[in-house]
Amino acid sequence: MEARLEGGCESIIVWSRDRQSLRTCSPQKVQDVSEESRRRNRSIVATEIRSKIEDLKSKLEKEKQTFAKALTKSSKDETAKFQEAYENFCKGKTAHLQALKDTISRFEEEQERLFVRYEQLRKKEKSLISEQEKFCADKIAQLEQSKKKKLVIKQ
Repeated sequence: MEARLEGGCESIIVWSRDRQSLRTCSPQKVQDVSEESRRRNRSIVATEIRSKIEDLKSKLEKEKQTFAKALTKSSKDETAKFQEAYENFCKGKTAHLQALKDTISRFEEEQERLFVRYEQLRKKEKSLISEQEKFCADKIAQLEQSKKKKLVIKQ
């Protein structure tokens, strides 16, 4: 690459690819060119760094958005699963409570039926005992009369 120095130097400056050599010019002009070259290089490097930083910012922002979307979707999926489990639990709870109520109701009905039967049996037992007492009392009375008749006859 060739460039002419400003400020009166008629010589041509030739830059090599490795930017290490300048050809023929006064030391002041070489220093000015070197400073200008450094400023341009700094500007180019700064621009490249800014560009890289902006690219990284953009990339990181996209990754954040992608992550946020994935997290939101995952959260919605998990929420739906928990909601379904909760609803199943509630349905199961309701079914179990109804089954328990039915069992208790059947138990109470059976208990009432058995109590009524017990009362009937108790009344029947009292009646039978009463009948047996009467029968026994009648038998005893008959035996006593029979004994009295035998005694009277023997006398």
